[in-house]
Formats: sequence, structure tokens, C-alpha cells
Amino acid sequence: MERDSLRKRVCDGRSFRAGGVRWKIANGLMSRTSKFLKKWERIRARGAVSFVLLYGVFAFGGLFGLLFPVVFAAVMGRFDLLGQMYATVLPLSAFGGAVWGAFMWLSLDRKYLLYMAQSRNEPPRDEVD
Repeated sequence: MERDSLRKRVCDGRSFRAGGVRWKIANGLMSRTSKFLKKWERIRARGAVSFVLLYGVFAFGGLFGLLFPVVFAAVMGRFDLLGQMYATVLPLSAFGGAVWGAFMWLSLDRKYLLYMAQSRNEPPRDEVD
């Protein structure tokens, strides 16, 4: 696709597909992509272990581990088992959160590296709708 045609489509506010995600282009800027790049560079500087602990174990696993036993006990009407449920669910949800965090780190870092290698902050020319 020629550059003028691409520029016209960018100014029209259309979208394109990259990496299985639809990106909206507004006024020549990819707001979602640039936000992702800035945020991911900050997160990436802290490292994988920090990401897995913060987003996986604490945010994903911790919230699930704290809320699930309460909701389950309320639905079943068995608040007497709440302590046993916490003892079981918290370690399992922490492990699940660590697995989820590691998977998300690998997929987001791969997406970041591919995007930086391919496009240098420009939309892929062959994937414009």
C-alpha cells in the first residue's frame, strides 16, 4: 500500500489488525499502541519477577483467593468452613496467579518485541484494512 493511501486511511480514523488485535488509529496516532509501549517499557524495566508477583500472585491470585471463599460460603450458607476454604484456596490461587503472570509476561513481552522489530512505531503496511 502506498504511503499516501495509508496516510489518508489514518486520517479517516480507521483501524488495522496487528497481532490479532484491532488497533484504532486517530489523527495519525495509535493511542492504544503508544500507551501499551510506554506502560510496558516501565513494567519491563522492573523485571519479570516483579510483574509475576504484582500482577499474577497479588492482583490476580490474591483477589480471587480472598473473594472466592466468601462468595462460595455465602451461596452455600456454610460460613463455618470459611477458615478451611481460605487455607485451601489461598495457596492454590497464588500458584494459579503465578502461572497466569508468567504466561502474561511471556505473551506481552513477545508482543512488544515483535512490534518494535517490525514497525518502529508505524502501523504494519500489509495489515491495513
